Amino acid sequence: MHIKLKEYLLLLKEKCEQGNQTPSDFSKLINLIRDLKYDIDDAETTSLLDIVYHVLLEDVELIIENDTWCEQNGDYFAGNMVPKDNDISRKFTRKYSDIFRSKNFHLSIITAELRDIIDNYEALKSDFYLRNPEVVLRDDVRVKDYDLFVDKGTKIANNLKTILK
Repeated sequence: MHIKLKEYLLLLKEKCEQGNQTPSDFSKLINLIRDLKYDIDDAETTSLLDIVYHVLLEDVELIIENDTWCEQNGDYFAGNMVPKDNDISRKFTRKYSDIFRSKNFHLSIITAELRDIIDNYEALKSDFYLRNPEVVLRDDVRVKDYDLFVDKGTKIANNLKTILK
């Protein structure tokens, strides 16, 4: 495991054990994964992204009205759909570009996008594809239920411990 990633995971594990994790912490994790994508084992990467996926799926909601969010972000999200030279990537890019350009989508589409990346990581390993969930977690969401999210910190910390071994 890359030392920079290991240091961050130890810090994140500690924050989660204390119940001090935030959505931005998981945005930073995606940023690190993007920066180190060729220095991290794909299995470790997908395990880490799966943690982020569950945060997006279960723990956060948009901070502004959905229609406004789509209008503000649709073109940006579509612009991050840069195809790689394989069929899976071209299909993925076409699918999500069309959805984002329609400006008629929900947070669940970002979550589905991340799931597709995890499930096809080898074909979709790209700086751009992970940018959308990274930015959403950094700028566009808040925790739905703070107490549940704090309680979930122990489970996340245990998952991180397993990955760190």
